[in-house]
Amino acid sequence: MAEHSNAWRRVLTCLAIVVAAGVFESDGPGLGRPYISYETRRIGTTEMKWPVYHLAPRIDRWAPFGVYVPVDVDDAIAELNKTLPKPLIEEMRAGSGWDMLRYHHGIGQWIRNNWGLWGGSRLQRYFFSIGVFHPDEMSGTILDCYWVWLQSHPSKSGGR
Repeated sequence: MAEHSNAWRRVLTCLAIVVAAGVFESDGPGLGRPYISYETRRIGTTEMKWPVYHLAPRIDRWAPFGVYVPVDVDDAIAELNKTLPKPLIEEMRAGSGWDMLRYHHGIGQWIRNNWGLWGGSRLQRYFFSIGVFHPDEMSGTILDCYWVWLQSHPSKSGGR
């Protein structure tokens, strides 16, 4: 029962943040050019190609991990939109909210590690101030909010 309560709390937090943000736009990739490469992985006797997303975060030489750390969820959404490769953004937009769970160990882990959610960043302090205390829940909230934001901003390629 507590799991459902936490899930609803995250959804309501996302909606409140997105609604409070109003209209929000961001275009273009980050300073680098994000791209996708593929690696072959063997599962049993089957070889499969898996996408490997190479992110292009904004560089901040003063930040603990050398990349810009957002100040809040709105800023995190803007950074994700600049940092993630366009094909990945379209994949996220086309999926359901539940599909965002598959990014927990990849992009979610990158967010937790590089944006300092395990210790002392301004983004972590922001989440503490709104009652979110675990880094997994923080990154999950960011990804959920990003999906909600994507649904309200149609693709420039004419898709949803």
